[in-house]
Amino acid sequence: MISDSLPEAIIFDFDGTMVDCETATLRIAIPVISRHLGRTVLDSELEILKGRVWKEEFRKWFPETYYEVNNEIITAWGETDPDIGPYNGISEILKHLRDKQIPMAIASSREGHLIRETLSKLGWSSYFETIVGQEDTEKHKPEPHPLLLVTDKLSIKPTNCIYIGDQPWDIRASKAANMASGAALWGEGIFEVMVAENPDFLFHHPLDVMLQLFGE
Repeated sequence: MISDSLPEAIIFDFDGTMVDCETATLRIAIPVISRHLGRTVLDSELEILKGRVWKEEFRKWFPETYYEVNNEIITAWGETDPDIGPYNGISEILKHLRDKQIPMAIASSREGHLIRETLSKLGWSSYFETIVGQEDTEKHKPEPHPLLLVTDKLSIKPTNCIYIGDQPWDIRASKAANMASGAALWGEGIFEVMVAENPDFLFHHPLDVMLQLFGE
């Protein structure tokens, strides 16, 4: 049973929740994907990629060359070095949570080394107790495995944590992990889509996290 008390730890998704990586990544990926498809990739196909492990989706699209496609995008990302910025209010809540000594972690479908690079650039590395990226678990969201690995590392019961993300599979992973769920609606999250998942909390702005969870 999910605890009714204040969370002992807060776990964040990364892309589309903390930082606007999706836009920059898609800008880099579209030419690569389109070239391998032999046509322009559709908007509906790009929607499928949001918040997912791209390599797994590419395996369905490009059974013979998915690894090559994925590596081309990673290489292009490194060569481009896009300017990734946080959503307004994220830096403030991270500082508040650190001051309250609330452990924070990240569970994301992005590669762990890319998350750490971005955290370093933003000066956020010291905020997080642990980071779980796509390479750390065999199964990914909406399966609960990434979230449960975080709680194992923190030695905190899942029922005493909340996971905050911007996509439906973030909410589904939270529920599968028996963890409170928070819908991040300030970035990539779409209100109607996220409400349909029945999250425990709806956060329209990052500062709503402090207001709804701690009354601050």
